[in-house]
Amino acid sequence: MAQRQQPADRRPARRPTDVAEDVVVWVPTSVGSFMLVVAVVVGFAAHGDAVERGRGERATRTSAEAVLVMDAPTISGGNRSALGVVRDDARWVAPDGTPRSGRVQVC
Repeated sequence: MAQRQQPADRRPARRPTDVAEDVVVWVPTSVGSFMLVVAVVVGFAAHGDAVERGRGERATRTSAEAVLVMDAPTISGGNRSALGVVRDDARWVAPDGTPRSGRVQVC
């Protein structure tokens, strides 16, 4: 049995199930791609805001010398890992002249 030849400029008729399959594949793919682009743009904007906020905080930050209330314990081995962080009570004077106290990280 010979097949009918389709004209070169016409596509063959599509079954409704073929159309449904295309919709099921293309719609979620398109929505996902759009959401990815939006997420990247929002991420860049959030990063820019965080960098600007950090620059503003750094510009307004002032240093103060603190005095330890007691000598801090020493850590043997000299390894500055997260487990080797020492925090101790200290006193200092804030830039506005008020005395402050609290726990600080001792280097």
